[in-house]
Amino acid sequence: MSERHPLQDGETKQYPPQARTLTDDKEAICTVSTPLPILSTAATLQSQQAAIELCDLCKYFKTFLAVDHLSLQVEQGEIFGLLGPDGAGKTTLLNMMSGLNIPTSGEICVYGYKLPRELRQVRQILSTVPQQCMLYEELSAWDNLDFYANLMGIPRKEKELHLNSILMLVQLLEYRHAFVKTFSYSMKRRLVLGRALLRKPELIYLDEPAAGVDAQSRRAIWDYVLALRILGKTVVIATSSLEEALELCDRIAILDRGKLVAVETPGQIKQCYGDIVVELEMAHPFVALSELQAVQGVQSAIQDGVHLVIVLQDSRRILPHIITLLAQQSEIKDISVRELRLGEIFPHLKGP
Repeated sequence: MSERHPLQDGETKQYPPQARTLTDDKEAICTVSTPLPILSTAATLQSQQAAIELCDLCKYFKTFLAVDHLSLQVEQGEIFGLLGPDGAGKTTLLNMMSGLNIPTSGEICVYGYKLPRELRQVRQILSTVPQQCMLYEELSAWDNLDFYANLMGIPRKEKELHLNSILMLVQLLEYRHAFVKTFSYSMKRRLVLGRALLRKPELIYLDEPAAGVDAQSRRAIWDYVLALRILGKTVVIATSSLEEALELCDRIAILDRGKLVAVETPGQIKQCYGDIVVELEMAHPFVALSELQAVQGVQSAIQDGVHLVIVLQDSRRILPHIITLLAQQSEIKDISVRELRLGEIFPHLKGP
């Protein structure tokens, strides 16, 4: 068998032209969502109960308080974000919610099971995707999935179709016989994400799912996460990217130094803090700054000499009007548009 060499990060044709997007691949989604016998425990779960309940949760590492009296609830079937900078306590929280760390105090309930007492039952319905891509580099993508499928006891008659469906979902079916050591980082990341679906879990934890990948691969990973909603999964994402949280999550818990700062929907965050930042260099200082600030949809406008920074809500609707207004008074020498950053909303946040 000849070895297949996939394209590396940065190349312009990472995905084959015939590859289908995840949300359009209904056949693969239906196959992956079919229950396996080993998930009979999950079939008895009550549909109305919360997926996760945390009550006054604390975690100390010696004298360091990593999680500080945190309480929140995650509903079944939602994509829930844990958003915060490095050191906010996101990974520690995921580890406690999966039974890897025992809380110093407080209660954790996952689909009605108490942790750590009922850890075995929780592990039957949970898959966790850590930041690290832990794979067998000398094996092919198929052999990696096959190895873990055998460990999980997936029946042989169901395994081939299930593995093919997973590889199709993560857009690696064409590379199923290629050695993992030849994969780019983003391809390895997608394979790890696909492995999370082997046992067809009810609940999936993703720790920084798209960190360190290029923009094209990030979009493919985001499509994968959104496809999990179609599958009816409950997903908890830990991320430091505000853009990622706004794109994927139904609700977002904002964390800072182990504390819960706020729980908001993406719509609420955009309404309160904006979502697009426009940075401009003008030929001359803009004299009608108050007029600009009064425009509906302009969250803020700050000027420093000839440099102007504008935060917008509903940017697609008002951005052309803003550009026209600016150009009428002064020449625009340079302009850039970017997503709002997490650090830019933190000073405005208040606890719930």
